[in-house]
Amino acid sequence: MCRHRNDGVETVLVNSFGRAWSGDGFGGSFNRIRDRAGIFHVDRESGKVRRKHLHDLRGTFVSKLILEASRQGKPLTNQEIAEMGWSADQVDGIRRTYVDHGKIVVAIGERIRG
Repeated sequence: MCRHRNDGVETVLVNSFGRAWSGDGFGGSFNRIRDRAGIFHVDRESGKVRRKHLHDLRGTFVSKLILEASRQGKPLTNQEIAEMGWSADQVDGIRRTYVDHGKIVVAIGERIRG
């Protein structure tokens, strides 16, 4: 979908008025849609429910990117992934928590299935 863009607006995303999003505008719109859609996170250990945030999308995207690159035999380094806004150490934590854990669970399931 292409949205009207006012003259002089050079940002990638624009609001419904054709202007760049304000600092609070995009996040507020995201939060309203998130709440209407019932999107939330439930902690596996404590059962505690918390709202997802816009920055959670980046982590989900990177987790899927790591897995897909590995599936294609083109694994990404922590430094390459860190270019998206993290330190290499943070990427190592993301990999351990979200990517490697998921691969382990899938491997166990495949072994059980035979």
